[in-house]
Amino acid sequence: MDNLQDPDSSQFFQDEDEIKNNIENPVVGFNTDIKINNNRKFLGLKPQQLFILLVMLLLVVCLLGAMFLLVTGKMVPSFL
Repeated sequence: MDNLQDPDSSQFFQDEDEIKNNIENPVVGFNTDIKINNNRKFLGLKPQQLFILLVMLLLVVCLLGAMFLLVTGKMVPSFL
């Protein structure tokens, strides 16, 4: 129960021999392999790619809103 974030520390999936070896030779210290990436990229996209993605999202939302208004009869096109 000392390291809840490490899936390898669960004894449920280990053999009895591995559990005995882990108890006899415990690993001391912290895992320093975790690297935090602070370059502030959203989904790993460049700013230009993110802008295009957001413009496409805006167009989809506007199109779906217009379609909903047409289907419910709240908006009627002038050519009908």
